[in-house]
Amino acid sequence: MRPALHHGPSALAQNRWWDELENLPSPENYPTRQSSQVLLDELTFQRAVQVYLWAMSAMYMYGMKEGSEKIFGKGRNVLAVFKQRLNAKTMVTRPNSDVIYVMG
Repeated sequence: MRPALHHGPSALAQNRWWDELENLPSPENYPTRQSSQVLLDELTFQRAVQVYLWAMSAMYMYGMKEGSEKIFGKGRNVLAVFKQRLNAKTMVTRPNSDVIYVMG
């Protein structure tokens, strides 16, 4: 039995799942060559989305490191200390406005 579909961005994913992937031909409960390729493509897409999401924080940190080196210089002896607490205009990912930041 198909559950009721919701409206919004996830509705497209639900429609795709129910309309395309669920109804792929599977004679005798074995996917056809074409069905297997569609499922492998979907798996590859889902893995790519996960890699993107998992790597996002690392890329933010890399960007902050590069920006800090560009402004304050490079090296093990360079320590950038923010003199004020961060606000909404500070270009730091997910800032915590309760602390003074130090970036080494």
